[in-house]
Amino acid sequence: MEIEGGGFLSSNNQQGIMIARSLRRLTCKQLNNAVTDESNPNIFLVDTTSINTVVLIGFVKSVNKTNAGVIFTLTDTTGNISCAFFTNNSYEEIQIPLVVEGGLIKVIGKLRTFNEKKSVTVTHVLECEGNDFIYHLTEAFYEYLFNTNVITPPKKKTNTNIESDVLSVFRNNQGDEGLEIDTVVGMLSGNYRETEIRDVINNLQLECQIYNVDDTKYKTTT
Repeated sequence: MEIEGGGFLSSNNQQGIMIARSLRRLTCKQLNNAVTDESNPNIFLVDTTSINTVVLIGFVKSVNKTNAGVIFTLTDTTGNISCAFFTNNSYEEIQIPLVVEGGLIKVIGKLRTFNEKKSVTVTHVLECEGNDFIYHLTEAFYEYLFNTNVITPPKKKTNTNIESDVLSVFRNNQGDEGLEIDTVVGMLSGNYRETEIRDVINNLQLECQIYNVDDTKYKTTT
């Protein structure tokens, strides 16, 4: 095992494909090195783990605004990747001004490939600070170590504070159109299992403490 460029460990251990997490913090290098599953070319693998929704933090460069949205390059300490953010509603349109050359932003989206070139189709853009950038890189490295069995994660909390924590995440981060379930899961994944978080969200909806805005977004009633 040795350290490769970009600060990531390399392991030759053969491992089975792990089930995808809803939200995965990654770096540009990890996305550019992602491979497709032999049985399904639409599934990308990072560290033998299939990925669904990805989170990146980096600096913006090469901004090209279009009538449909904005195309830009995101760069971090590990490399660059092309991103496309096409807006479909007013909530997404107000995120466009965050994409300015030299700005530090967080993007959430899906990995795509065209002509063998990787890119990210962005669904959300969030403003962030330098501390967020450092935390993101640290967490991406930690998740790499976990997924390659270099370390064993600490036992998840099973206390009764999960309902309060879920409500706090909604109240502190929801916009006019609510908050994505995957975002809530990602923010609390360090403390609780995904199934626990989703069960609490379902219970909160039944108790009328949150309501469904669309298929994937919820908002608190108070």
